[in-house]
Amino acid sequence: MSTDSTVKASAKEKIKGWIKMAIGTAGGLLSGAVVMYVTPLVDKVVRPSKPLANFSHEKDGLKIRFQNLSSGGQGWWEFGDGTPLEPVSPEREFVNHVYTRPGEYTVKMTLRNVLGEENERQVVVRLDPPTTLEPTKVLNLEAVPVSAGSYAPATFKIMSKVKNAQLCVWDLGDDRPLEVTNAQGNEKMVTFQKPGGYVIKLAAVNGLDHDQKTEIVNVMEPPEGTVTALLTISDTGINVEKSNRNGTFSTTFLPEHSDPIFHFERQLAARPNFTFGDVRFQTPSGEILRMGQRTQMILDPAVFKLQSVRNLLLTISADRKILRLTGELVRSEDASLGKAPLPTMTLPVELVEE
Repeated sequence: MSTDSTVKASAKEKIKGWIKMAIGTAGGLLSGAVVMYVTPLVDKVVRPSKPLANFSHEKDGLKIRFQNLSSGGQGWWEFGDGTPLEPVSPEREFVNHVYTRPGEYTVKMTLRNVLGEENERQVVVRLDPPTTLEPTKVLNLEAVPVSAGSYAPATFKIMSKVKNAQLCVWDLGDDRPLEVTNAQGNEKMVTFQKPGGYVIKLAAVNGLDHDQKTEIVNVMEPPEGTVTALLTISDTGINVEKSNRNGTFSTTFLPEHSDPIFHFERQLAARPNFTFGDVRFQTPSGEILRMGQRTQMILDPAVFKLQSVRNLLLTISADRKILRLTGELVRSEDASLGKAPLPTMTLPVELVEE
């Protein structure tokens, strides 16, 4: 009886051991599965992403515009010129920084997340010195009287040449206000009403760079009894209209004139609102004779192969609106007897009006 009880008790103990072993094995397998599947889930949901530092930049002289292209953290900018660090924030996409001088600078972005993981990116930025431009210069300033004598009221042609200028500032030396023009207008007509000396100033300006020249003109008191004509010119300093046309001086010895020498005067007038800028003659040999800015010009009849003509003189009025040609026609003895035609003169001329 006792032997049977002992055998039964031993069997029960073995069964309990097997049950404990099975439960332990199942528990181990279950805990391993939980750890295996829960850990990636925690990493995915709770663990922050690793920081990735990235940026781009655009240069404008010494000014740089940085664009924040980073993700996964916060940190700071280091611009490489000794200035204080600036924070990197996802809410601030663009950051501007101005360097004080050209050179090479190492720009660094450093990021860190809450777990202390770091990432950085650095770029060398090269800032070249600005291109050196030639200085602004007034190369030439000249005032030329348009009539002889420069008697009041006197008109001057102001000619100038500038280099590397955006605009020009004129001070004409009298009570007129300063005049600002573009750098392209290099000629202007100026009339001074009263006798005296005038200092004309021209300043060429290009940003902070500038240059200046002066020219002195003297306007004289007209001689007593002199009649002067005032030509009023409206000039914006931008455009001067010029045109060329042909004219002719012609005359004929009058039959009723008894003296063998016939004194003549012929005139040509400029068109309304124009003056004569130049007068040109072409000789039979092809040579061009110009009057230019002179007020009178002696013409040789032999050069133009004009027979029976002498003492040709061309003059222009003070306002340069009237041309006068004076001279003499000489009648030969045969012409007096009717054996030859009476002398005539025809002289073509090219008129430049402005």
